Amino acid sequence: MRIVHVIPSLALGGAERILVSLACEQKKLGKEVAVISIFGVSDSYLQRELESYGIPIYGLFRKTTQRLLITKECLQILLKLNPSVIHCHLQSVKYIILYSLIKHPVLIYTIHGEPSNDSRGFNKIVNQISIILGMKIIAVSKYVASQAENYYRLNKIQVIYNSHDINYNDPIERFKRDDIINIISVARFHLPKRQDLAILAMQSLAEKTTKFSLTFVGDGPERRRAEELVKNLKLEKYIKFVGNSSNVSDFLKDSDIFLHITESEALSVAIQEAMHFGLPIIASQVGGIPELVKDGENGFLINDNEVESISERLFYLIDNPELMEKMSEVSFNKSKEFSVKKMATEYIGIYGKDR
Repeated sequence: MRIVHVIPSLALGGAERILVSLACEQKKLGKEVAVISIFGVSDSYLQRELESYGIPIYGLFRKTTQRLLITKECLQILLKLNPSVIHCHLQSVKYIILYSLIKHPVLIYTIHGEPSNDSRGFNKIVNQISIILGMKIIAVSKYVASQAENYYRLNKIQVIYNSHDINYNDPIERFKRDDIINIISVARFHLPKRQDLAILAMQSLAEKTTKFSLTFVGDGPERRRAEELVKNLKLEKYIKFVGNSSNVSDFLKDSDIFLHITESEALSVAIQEAMHFGLPIIASQVGGIPELVKDGENGFLINDNEVESISERLFYLIDNPELMEKMSEVSFNKSKEFSVKKMATEYIGIYGKDR
């Protein structure tokens, strides 16, 4: 079975990380795998991980306006590779549809986010045509599946939960007692993520206790504004920014609570990782997050992203270490429901037998 994954870029995002984990696991399972990155590749740890598994990457380095040229180059690459399966991620179906019409491979499209954001206008039209021609759609959560069924007027869309490559044989200290409770947030500084609300919640939390810190892992266009907000609120001694990291696990191991505030979320791989490290989760009650976080069991869900609710839930956990330890255990155990091997095996099952 020869599989080609197609994605707009290998930027440091959730869908990109999932593609890399999936491709590497499929390679480990003995499949031939390649990746096409429409808008080129950069020297990121995602690229290096693919290369370490011997997975070839084809970067086109084109602009979004060069649609016809991209389609032509994709056709040339695909004719050379002759894959039996093309697995599209994000807004990439339109670039491989010509090859699909000529060679009729198994065509898979994973919806990683809100369908209306992931595919609109011309992209939606192409996807609808591809569905008629036999393209199989996979959703990363029950929430996304429900949204996609309405968006594309389909009866039932299969769900395959995303999972990042985590070694469950690593010894994990699931609860760290310390004078200072370390809160961590891992996300891009870009809407719909709302680090600004998390910062405002820290201002409120600081009025209740001083025994906490917040670490932001990630980068993006909203980071500078967030840093200015921290400075204006004089919260520098509580909050630090560390930028992007290829070793997020090092930060998670030293943390006690995971905070994830966002306006929308299909399914958070960052939350899954935090659960593996036994962190109680405080997160927005949106999208697919309730499929990971059970309110009152392994964390708390925040309605309407209310700043005071975020602060109150954080303080409640900090003030109740026994509850934090109990939630830690539930998070760790629930995280075992998700694995890269399971995800890769389920996709291979959908691809069908070798052809």
